[in-house]
Amino acid sequence: MLLLYRKGSGKSLSIKQIVENIIDERKQEGERITKKDIADYLGISRQNFVNKLARDTFSPEELSKIAEKLDCELVIKGKS
Repeated sequence: MLLLYRKGSGKSLSIKQIVENIIDERKQEGERITKKDIADYLGISRQNFVNKLARDTFSPEELSKIAEKLDCELVIKGKS
C-alpha cells in the first residue's frame, strides 16, 4: 500500500485523501494549489493526473514529486 505521510501530522492517508485535504487546507489558508498545479509539476495533463489519482496508478517517481510539491514525506509500507 502506498501512502503519503504529512510531516508533523502523524497520519497516513491514501494519496487521493492527502492531496485533496492539502488542497482544501491551503484554500482555507488563502493559498492556492490546484490539481492542475500538481499535474504541471509532474509534466502531465490535469485529466491524466485526475485519472491517476482516482486509480492510484502513479509511478514511484511521480509519487516522490507529488510529495515534494505538497511538502510531504513519502512512506512505503508493506502488508503487516
